[in-house]
Amino acid sequence: MRKKITKVLLSLMVALVCMCNCSINVFAEPDSFMTKEEVMEKYSVDTGNTQADELFNTFLEHASIMASEDYDYFIDYYEILASYYQERYVDYCNGTVEEWESKEGFEQFLWDVLYVSPKQVITDYSYDKVLASFQ
Repeated sequence: MRKKITKVLLSLMVALVCMCNCSINVFAEPDSFMTKEEVMEKYSVDTGNTQADELFNTFLEHASIMASEDYDYFIDYYEILASYYQERYVDYCNGTVEEWESKEGFEQFLWDVLYVSPKQVITDYSYDKVLASFQ
């Protein structure tokens, strides 16, 4: 179990080092940038669960900066490592590559951070082992 976590973490660190040391030019479409207001209008939720809605919308408000031009390199990360994130989405969400590719970069970020990654941890590891360090 520790070996698997270590392997995943090392793989991510190697990918980040490679990205930092490589000169990669990625150009986002100018229309793909959104303002905080546009993000909130497009992605905010109202499910009737006041507490959950408030929590998600607060996260969304703070994360909305990721959809701006200043953070385009961060969202492009999901496009650069597309096969890795597609594979995780397909494996852990029973989705398809086409569904993943139809999502905008910011939407992929939201899916990965809020659903795919937590589901991967819950699926691959026991609750006790994952949360033991927080006790």
